Amino acid sequence: MSKHGILASQRKSEHGSGFTIVELLIVIVVIGILAAIVLNAQASVRNQAIDNSVKSDMVNFAKSVESQRAVTGSYPTVLTANMGIRFTKASYLTNRNNLYYCVNPTTDKFALAAQATTGNSWRYIAGEGVSSTPSPTSANTCALISQAGNSNYAGYDNGTGNWQAWVND
Repeated sequence: MSKHGILASQRKSEHGSGFTIVELLIVIVVIGILAAIVLNAQASVRNQAIDNSVKSDMVNFAKSVESQRAVTGSYPTVLTANMGIRFTKASYLTNRNNLYYCVNPTTDKFALAAQATTGNSWRYIAGEGVSSTPSPTSANTCALISQAGNSNYAGYDNGTGNWQAWVND
């Protein structure tokens, strides 16, 4: 063996065969990038689940008021706890009124609008189903069905910090 070959092998055995700082930093950066990708994908799936929960609540609400209409001949203008209306409360914003119901007896239509914790807003109009909507308010929910004025019902009352009694757990 040459003199240089012996020195190189002696140097390697003296310092061990571990990883260098640069190699460790590269591994840490790669793990960080992979973690960021996974967390982003997880947040996307969670947001989609929340939005789907709100849309499902709206469809179930519509079935409840349609049942009332079948019995009484009109959509309910007063919502009560015994109607069995349920919402997944954790899916809705609670920093403002967040869920609006409005009835137009003249056109025999109702509208429901809500904002999810994702920031997305949804509406349900009788005969049309669920679709996205700008941030709902009492007045613009009623405007969806050509009803003047404001809706009488907000699911969460930001003023009191409470959900209304008709919104069951």
